[in-house]
Amino acid sequence: MDNLSWQIPVAVSTSDGVGRSIEGPLEALFWMLNHWPDNGGPELQDAMAICYASLELPSMIEHSRAAFCAAAQEAMILLN
Repeated sequence: MDNLSWQIPVAVSTSDGVGRSIEGPLEALFWMLNHWPDNGGPELQDAMAICYASLELPSMIEHSRAAFCAAAQEAMILLN
């Protein structure tokens, strides 16, 4: 599995209010599993599944970005 990156990183807010740039689906999965706020909902579950799938299907990489953005917006941590 290569280190896949999105064309445009996604900026999210951390729990201490600092911005963080997420570069691709592998980093997004790590972030969702380890640093996600408690207010995750259905978009979070979708994003996790799509990001995981995009690791095996690189054609889904930008779809994983859109799913991660939707989850971050749902959790109110999306900065861009």
